[in-house]
Amino acid sequence: MAFHLRILTPERIVVDKEVEYLNVPGIEGFIGFLSNHSPFFTELKSGECVIRSDGKYCYYALHEGYISVYKNDVVVVAEAVEHADEIDVERAMREKAKAEKLLAAKVKGPSARRAQATLQKAITRIKVARRVSSR
Repeated sequence: MAFHLRILTPERIVVDKEVEYLNVPGIEGFIGFLSNHSPFFTELKSGECVIRSDGKYCYYALHEGYISVYKNDVVVVAEAVEHADEIDVERAMREKAKAEKLLAAKVKGPSARRAQATLQKAITRIKVARRVSSR
């Protein structure tokens, strides 16, 4: 059985279709959804998003947002979402190195939080892109 999934960012509609399975990065761990899931709402952190549709898996880098589930209608609203094929791995590697350098320099306050967020996003992008390229 399937359910309707919409994944939205401020810039675009990333997914709008019937899917069989969804796995997203909740703030306390990964959460999987099948059809007829009970009503649910939570915050999402940066991480890998996995969708199964027509028996095939698609992988996305999802960066912070929210998920709402109600009567086989699932809506994810996120800061950014990138399909594995859209990810520039070289750029993500540069962002990761820059963030690690800032964190190693023991920056504090907002700079440290931004560097940590950039690092997490870069790691997610690299992981998602490599998952697809290794197939």
